[in-house]
Amino acid sequence: MGREERLILELAGLRVELRGERPQQLGVLSDYRSRSLIADHVYTLELCDGLEPPTGEPIYRAADQWVFRRSGGPERYLGPVERGPEGGHIRIRREGSDARITYRRTGELRAVTPKLLLNALDLPHLLTIHEGFLLHAAFIEHGGRAILFTAPSGT
Repeated sequence: MGREERLILELAGLRVELRGERPQQLGVLSDYRSRSLIADHVYTLELCDGLEPPTGEPIYRAADQWVFRRSGGPERYLGPVERGPEGGHIRIRREGSDARITYRRTGELRAVTPKLLLNALDLPHLLTIHEGFLLHAAFIEHGGRAILFTAPSGT
């Protein structure tokens, strides 16, 4: 096990601290480094060989996600969870404004990628906590003004 490092990102006005063995190696997300030393939310990242079983009451289930209600905050399992939550790739256990993100090491998954991390951060949910929202849009800009076009992806 290597030494723990920390990286604070600023995404849509939110400062998110990542702690773990190598959070500095997250490619394009490093472009969002914050100059602040204070974070709104702290996420601890870890790779392991297996995910722990859930500890709460199931409240949502889909082919790629399973959510459990716990007293400290929700617990989510992401990935192929048809055989049960522990079969997923990622477990996110929230405790107030902090969370532990555990990635199950598999043949395909050997490192935390920016896409996996963004999925685990659940940015749309975090933004609603901070009275914001996520908007998928294209835009054109002219003369310092812009027009946004919103539609489903691929339109």
